[in-house]
Amino acid sequence: MTVTGDPLAYVRADAAALRRAHRSLRRSTVGLVLGGHLSYAALSCLAPSLIGARTTGHLTLGMALGLGEMGLVATVLVRHARHTTERIDPLADRLRSYLAQRRSAATKGATA
Repeated sequence: MTVTGDPLAYVRADAAALRRAHRSLRRSTVGLVLGGHLSYAALSCLAPSLIGARTTGHLTLGMALGLGEMGLVATVLVRHARHTTERIDPLADRLRSYLAQRRSAATKGATA
């Protein structure tokens, strides 16, 4: 990135990219978890006989969906960790190192 004039343009650009990455992560995570839970809750309210139906042995459809919801949460956790490692951590590290360089340059300038 080439920025002329404003020394904080790097910080602003990286901070904006960091906000976008966090926003996209929040939207998808909330959509998946809330959608899965609300569909399970709606199904249990609207079709209790379906939720109580046995699938195999002592396992009911409600229990299977509950286990599926736990799997969904585990999937979201893994996806969150991967997204953070790939997209958010590099931006935060770059922003942190840039600010540390500016801070050390300011400290050197103040002591010189």
